[in-house]
Amino acid sequence: MYGGALQGTPLGAYLSRVSNWFFLVVALIMWSIAWPTLHLTFHVSPELMPVFSGAAVLPLALLGANTRLAWGIIAITALVFPVFYSPFGPYEYDWQVCLVISLLVSTVFMYLRQPLPEAIGAWAVSSVLFSAHAPGGGGWIAGLTVLLVVCLLIRLVLQSRHMLASQTEENELERAKRTVLEERTRIARDLHDIVAHRMSLVVVQAQTAQYRVPALSEPAKAEFEGIAVAAREALNEVRSLLGVLRVEGQVAQHAPLPTLASIDDMIEGTRAAGIHVDYLPVVTTESVSDATALAAYRIVQESIANASRHAQGASITVALTVDGPVLNVLVENGPRITDRDHGGAGLGHGITGMMERAQSIGGSLVAVPRPDGGFCVRAVLPLTTVPISV
Repeated sequence: MYGGALQGTPLGAYLSRVSNWFFLVVALIMWSIAWPTLHLTFHVSPELMPVFSGAAVLPLALLGANTRLAWGIIAITALVFPVFYSPFGPYEYDWQVCLVISLLVSTVFMYLRQPLPEAIGAWAVSSVLFSAHAPGGGGWIAGLTVLLVVCLLIRLVLQSRHMLASQTEENELERAKRTVLEERTRIARDLHDIVAHRMSLVVVQAQTAQYRVPALSEPAKAEFEGIAVAAREALNEVRSLLGVLRVEGQVAQHAPLPTLASIDDMIEGTRAAGIHVDYLPVVTTESVSDATALAAYRIVQESIANASRHAQGASITVALTVDGPVLNVLVENGPRITDRDHGGAGLGHGITGMMERAQSIGGSLVAVPRPDGGFCVRAVLPLTTVPISV
C-alpha cells in the first residue's frame, strides 16, 4: 500500500508496520462482532462459531502483508459456508454481514495492490460469488465493476506520479553529473590555458637566455638548459593530467575573470621572454561583454603559447578589431626559425579548446597553417554573447 517513493525508506517501513497493526486491530474487532452474532442468522453449533466467524474476518489482518492470501481465504470461506449453512428468518443473504464486508474490502485491496490480471480475476470471482449468494446479484456486479474502474484510475494516477518523481530524480542526478563533468572540463581547460602558457614561456626564456644575456658561463648555460628540460617534462605531465580531467564534448561555463585589458599584460610578459610580438589592441572595450573578453583572452593566450612552443624565434602578430556586432581576433606567427620544437610529445587540446570557447558564446574559430610555414588563428566573437544550447 505504501510503495512507490516511500518503499525502502524508514518512513515507508514505519507506515508498513503501522498498517499491519491497524489491520490486525480491525480483524479482531470484526471477529468480536461476528462470533457472538453468527447464531442470529445461521444455525451454527457453538463450537464451530469461532471457526467460521474467524475464517470470515481474521484474514483481514493479512491485508497489509499478503493481500492475495487474505482475499483467497475469505473467498474460499464465502464459497464453502453456504454449503453447510442456510439463513433463517427474514435474512436473505447466504453469508453473515461481516463476511460480506470482508469480501468487499479484500476485493478492493486486490484491485489496488495486485497486478492487473489478478485484479480482474478477483473481480470475476467476487462477481460470481455475489451473484450466486446475495440478493440483487446484478447490482453487486455493477458495483464491483465501478469499484474496479475507480481503483484502476487511482492506480494510474499514483503510477504517473511515481514515474514523474522517478524521472525528476533521474534528471537531478543527470544534472549533478553534468555539473561535475563541466567542472572537470573547466579545470582541465584552465590548466591548459594558464599553466601550459606560463611553462612555455619558462622554456623559451631558459633556452634563449644564452642569446639575451651576455657572457654566460658554461655552468650557467647548463643550468638554464636543465630548467628548460624540467619545464618541458612538466608540460608533458600536464597533458597527461588533461587526459584524465578533460571530457570531450562538454562545454564549460566560466566566470569572466580576465578582460581585454589583461591581454596587454600578457603581451608584455611574452616580450619579456624574448619573443617579438606586434600587438594591435581594440580601440574601445565598452561594447565587449565579459564572456567575449574572456574568450578572446584565452584564445590569444593559447595561440601565443602554441607559437612559442612550435615556432621558436618567429614573430607573432596579435590584432583585435571591432567590426559591427563582432570582435575579430587574429593571432598569426611566421615560420619556425630554429630546428628545435618545444611543444613536447603528443597532441594537445589547445585548438579544440579554442574552438569550444568560441562556439560556447556563439562565435567561430579557424586555425590553419600559412603558406610560408607559419600559422594563423582567426576568431569571430559576438560583442554581446547569446545563450547556446548544449
